[in-house]
Amino acid sequence: MDRMNQSMKKAQIESFFATLKAANPQPNTELEYTSVFELLTAVLLSAQATDVGVNKATRRLFVVANTPQAIVKLGLPALMSYIQRSEEHTSELQSRLHSYAVFCLKK
Repeated sequence: MDRMNQSMKKAQIESFFATLKAANPQPNTELEYTSVFELLTAVLLSAQATDVGVNKATRRLFVVANTPQAIVKLGLPALMSYIQRSEEHTSELQSRLHSYAVFCLKK
């Protein structure tokens, strides 16, 4: 079976997170956030940029849209304008961020 298609079982997941917690009980990040949604959004963006670049974008973005509802209401074209100014982000990443916000609304 292809390793990319294998899912971790609950016990494996718990063991994995226990190992991470033991290695670093209070992890820090340079990403700026005030909610779980903001953190996950910043992490998505950080895949394509430095933390400094992400913080530049999210400082502007989170003032107008820091919830799934606000991201969806903002719309993809406006969302792209906030993200593109920080560093070179692909339209695929911007679409993923918008889709992530839509997904959060369905939960």
